[in-house]
This record gives sequence, structure tokens and C-alpha cells, in this order.
Amino acid sequence: MNRQEMWAELRRRNVAKVAVEFSGGGDEGGVDNITLLNAEGDEIGNLHEDYGSKRWEDGNGWVSVNPPNPDTALVEALVAPVYERYDTFAGDFYVNGTLSYDVAKEKALMNKSERVESYEESDEEV
Repeated sequence: MNRQEMWAELRRRNVAKVAVEFSGGGDEGGVDNITLLNAEGDEIGNLHEDYGSKRWEDGNGWVSVNPPNPDTALVEALVAPVYERYDTFAGDFYVNGTLSYDVAKEKALMNKSERVESYEESDEEV
């Protein structure tokens, strides 16, 4: 599902805003929750990542074995910016944040806090 199809599907479901919460680092992480909100700000649903229609193949990554259902296709489109930015969450960092979608404006904003660890070697004469 491309971005325009995603916006259309959200409008079809009467979704005004979406909050995609994510966290991770140090080689672990991902999307924690996807909340759908109406125009009044009331929660009207939750979506979850589902990889039941895919399998992992070495060298190819996740490969579809069945066509995604409408929820799975929407979830993949909603979480794509998180994984484009953090991929497998591998690295010397930790992040938590929310990717917010405003359907009326067709805008997305990623609000996040990142902590980066650094390691420095030194020799000191004492």
C-alpha cells in the first residue's frame, strides 16, 4: 500500500489521527502500539504488526507467502517510516517515540527521544 492508498484507507475507516508508538535499541526494538483516533480524539481501534503472511528467508529478508489482508497492508504502511529510520534497531542507542499521523492534513510527524552511548578508550598515567 502506498502513501496515498494509506490516507484513503484511513479516511474510509473514519480515522482522523494515528499514534504509532515505538521503542528499542541495542539490536532489539520495534513498534509497540498503533492507536486509531477519531476527530474528537477518542480511541476507535488498535492495530498490531502481523507477520503471519510472511516468512524470513536468509538473503531475502521477509518474503510474502500470502497477500496481506487490509489491516496488515495498512499496518505495514503506517510503520514503514519507523523501520526506514531505525531498521532492526541495531546500534549503541536507545529510542522511544511516537509517529503521529494527521489524516486531514496528510502529514506525519515523528517525535522521539534518543540516547546514544559512546565508548572511549584511553591510557592514563596515574
